[in-house]
Amino acid sequence: MPYLDYTNENGVVSKIEWTPLSEKPIKPSKTPLGRAPTLGEEVETLMRDWYKPRNMTITPSEIQACRQIDIDEAAQQKKDAAIVAPTPFTYGTPEFWKDWWAKKRAKGALEPGVEPKAKPKPKTPRVPKSAKQSAPA
Repeated sequence: MPYLDYTNENGVVSKIEWTPLSEKPIKPSKTPLGRAPTLGEEVETLMRDWYKPRNMTITPSEIQACRQIDIDEAAQQKKDAAIVAPTPFTYGTPEFWKDWWAKKRAKGALEPGVEPKAKPKPKTPRVPKSAKQSAPA
């Protein structure tokens, strides 16, 4: 086993054991061109790459687990697609203002300690003094 010499700040020399790279590098499996692999296919490829240099075979239950990942992912995508986000109304349309005022009223009602403002009383028109009629004496 080869060693590396390491000298620390005090001048003490230590030997660190290390492992050289193998003669033949492990080549990852190639994916088919034209589409990206699914998560289950990636997991299966990684498992095959791990088992191959060890001369072991993948168990059928492990392959089934990889396929189940794809099935679960497809079901989740269908579930997410079924949820439709509400489309916002175009600014300035009557629907927009109706929704805006409803949200504003709801927000004001939810805030604690905030009382709705009372509507001001209609003012009576003031009559100037010169226009008032005085009683005859």
